[in-house]
Amino acid sequence: MEQNFSSSRWYGRLLGLLLNLANMKDIRFDKGANLTLQDLYLKVFDLADRKEKEVINELLQRWSEQKKHEEANHITISKSDDNKYQQQGIDDATVIFCKAEKIDKLLEKADFYVEEEQRIAELKKVRAKKRRMAWGFIAVIVLTIVIYDLPYFQEQRFYNEVVKEQTLYKCQTYYEKYPEGRHYEDVMLLEVNLSWNPVKPMVAYLNKFPEGKYATEINDRYNALWDEEIVKYENRDKTGESPEAVKYLTEMLHYMKQHRTNTILLDINPTVDLKDYEEFDENLRSLFELLYSGEALPLKGNIVSLKENFTTSDQGVLKRILAEGVEKSFNRMFSSNLVSIVTSPMDADSASPVLTFNYVIKNRCEGEDSEIPNIWTYVANDKPQAYILAIDVKFDVLFSIPGSDVAYAYSEIGEPGDEIRGIEDIKDGYRQMTQVCFAKFSDKMSANLGLEKTYFREEG
Repeated sequence: MEQNFSSSRWYGRLLGLLLNLANMKDIRFDKGANLTLQDLYLKVFDLADRKEKEVINELLQRWSEQKKHEEANHITISKSDDNKYQQQGIDDATVIFCKAEKIDKLLEKADFYVEEEQRIAELKKVRAKKRRMAWGFIAVIVLTIVIYDLPYFQEQRFYNEVVKEQTLYKCQTYYEKYPEGRHYEDVMLLEVNLSWNPVKPMVAYLNKFPEGKYATEINDRYNALWDEEIVKYENRDKTGESPEAVKYLTEMLHYMKQHRTNTILLDINPTVDLKDYEEFDENLRSLFELLYSGEALPLKGNIVSLKENFTTSDQGVLKRILAEGVEKSFNRMFSSNLVSIVTSPMDADSASPVLTFNYVIKNRCEGEDSEIPNIWTYVANDKPQAYILAIDVKFDVLFSIPGSDVAYAYSEIGEPGDEIRGIEDIKDGYRQMTQVCFAKFSDKMSANLGLEKTYFREEG
C-alpha cells in the first residue's frame, strides 16, 4: 500500500468525517470536557444515517487493517510524518464536505488534500481560525487516548467480522471474548438465523434477554415452530398407539413449548440379579441332569458359570442403545432434532420431562415367577461345547412431566430371541444377549408410540 495511504491517512479521514458530521448535525460538547475519539464516535454514530454509518465503519476497518499491516511488516512512521498524514486525511474530508460530494468518496485513494491546499492558499486568512480549532480538537483527542487498542473499538471490529463471516463458530467465539458485549443480542439473533434447528438458540436468547430488542420477534418464531409440531402430531394417524402414550406426548409437547425446553432427560437405573446353576434348588438340578442324561454332552460338569462370564462393564453401551432408540423414535415423530435426549442431569434443562428406565438383568426362567432356569446349548463347529443359562431384562418405564400428574408407565420383558449371530466366546454371547434385549425393548417402545422399529425392522 502506498505510504500516503498509511494508517495515519485513514485515521485522519475518519477523524475529519466525524468532526464534519458533528458540525453538520450541530453536536455540542461541554466546554473543557476531556473529549475522546470514542465520545465523538458515539455521539456522531447515534445520529448518523445508514450511508454515513457504513462509511464510518469502513474507514474504521481500513485504518485497523493498515495498522495491522504496518505492525506485521515493521513499518515505522515518524511523528512528523504521522501528523502530516493525519492532516492530509482531515483535509480530504474537508474537501469532500466543502464540495458537497458523496462521503463514500473518502474510501477512494485520491489526493483530495492537494485541492484543499490550493483552497487554503486562497482563503488562508479565513481558514486560520478554523484550522486552529481543528488542531485543538486533534490535540485533545491524541493526548487523551490511543484509540486503536480501546476495548470498545476492538469489540466493534470483531463484531464486524462476525457479520461478515456468518458462521456459528464465529458467533460462539464472540460470546467467549465478549460475554457482556454491546452486540451480544445481535449475535444471538444471527445464531438463530444461521441454525438449521433454531430451538436451542431461541430459548437461550429468551432466557438471557426476556425483554430484549428482538424478544418479540424470537418469541413469535419460537411459538410458531412449536405450534406447527403440535398440530402435526395432533393430525397424525394414531391408530394402534397406546391412548396413554398419546395423552402423555400431547401434554409433553404443550409443556415443552410453555417451559421453553427442548431436552428430555433419560434417568436409567440398572440392577443385576443373576444366579449361577449351583444356586438353584438341588432337587431341580438333579431333575435337569436326569433330563439331559441322554444327550451327547451331559449337563453335569458342562454348565458354565453365568456370573464369571457376564460382564457389567458395558453399561455405557446399554445406555446408548436406549438413548439412541428414544432419540430416533422422537426424530421420526417430530422434526429432526427438535428435542435432544440427554442422559445426564448436567446436560438437561431444569424443566425437562423425565423418561425413567428401571431395569433388572436376571436369569431367564420358563414362566412368570418361575424358578426353573432356561438352559441353552453353546455350539461351536456344529458340536455342543457347553451349556449356558439364558438371561432376559425386565424394564419398568415411567414417562413423567415435572409438576404434572399426566404420566405414561408400563413394564416390558426384553428377550434375546434368536437374533444373536457369530459370537466369539461365552462372554461375547452374554454381551450380545443383553444388547439384543435392549434393542428389542427399544423397538417395542417405538411400537407403543406408533413408530417404526429402530433396530429390527421387518423385511418387506
